Amino acid sequence: ESSDKKKMASRLSAALLRSLGSAREHARSFCSERAARHNVFDLCALQPRYGIGTRLYRKSWVEKGWVPEQYHFIVTKTALRTQRVWGIRHWKGVSEQRERLIPCAEKREWLVLPDNIPAGQKLDRPHRRANA
Repeated sequence: ESSDKKKMASRLSAALLRSLGSAREHARSFCSERAARHNVFDLCALQPRYGIGTRLYRKSWVEKGWVPEQYHFIVTKTALRTQRVWGIRHWKGVSEQRERLIPCAEKREWLVLPDNIPAGQKLDRPHRRANA
């Protein structure tokens, strides 16, 4: 009877270890997938000058067949503390004249277009307020 209990315990512990291993792998894949998804605020915080000059587009726009070079926002102003970002909308190849608050900025489907800031405009340090 005690040997049956030992066999059963060893089977249970093996099954438990297998399930923990698969749960760990699932969590690892979920975290890596999650890490690749960013909202506008995350992307701006990672960019030089807090994202000013960065061209951003949404993944859902690409899924609709819209070309990112024709449909994107160019970030002009950021308020990361209040999580608001303004930009000029470039839509169907035409840029708007005035900046607007970027809609759906909290959604985790934003991507950066490469070569986003012209070479002459890059700064070595982050932008700071004049009175700080």
